[in-house]
Amino acid sequence: MKILITTFGRDEAKLNVARRDIGYEKLVIITDAPELDAFKKIREMESITGTEVELIKVDSYDFMGCFNKIGETIEKYKNHDVRFNTSGGPKILSAAALLMCFNKGIPAYHSEEKTYKLPVIKGVSFEEKINRDERKILKNIKKECEAEKIKKKTGFSGRKFDILLMEMSRKGIAKMDYNGKTRIMLTPIGEYFRKKM
Repeated sequence: MKILITTFGRDEAKLNVARRDIGYEKLVIITDAPELDAFKKIREMESITGTEVELIKVDSYDFMGCFNKIGETIEKYKNHDVRFNTSGGPKILSAAALLMCFNKGIPAYHSEEKTYKLPVIKGVSFEEKINRDERKILKNIKKECEAEKIKKKTGFSGRKFDILLMEMSRKGIAKMDYNGKTRIMLTPIGEYFRKKM
């Protein structure tokens, strides 16, 4: 089944363009305002063709909440032909959607007057870029902790551990604070990956 997942704010014009240009058999709308009259109209229009409409509520100003909910939604439909329209709603919601599409290799689109397919590489995810040693470090980080304690837990040599931390920082999954003792903190994306392990 072709599933169109789309972000939505207040303006249904972009969604209408996406609905016109992107083929689908089920419409999943991620929004912070499922009570809008626009959804009643969309449901009525979609009922003519027998297309199911699902609404998913998010706090569109909570990036990680949006990112996680979008990931769960994509995962729910992983055995279907999923495509994602990222052009509706606040920028935080759209950014979370696009980043998750990049992570999951899901075809992404942006609709204004026309619909544009965005350059998402299928079959490549951020998770694959985190190597086994970095995963070992990720699993051992709780909130914020001393680098020396993590190094001891993982058993890495000083040089290798430092290289791994620099690489994790470069990838945007962890950051370091060098005030006295080196402390490691996960970024929101790093926290997402730690929870997925």
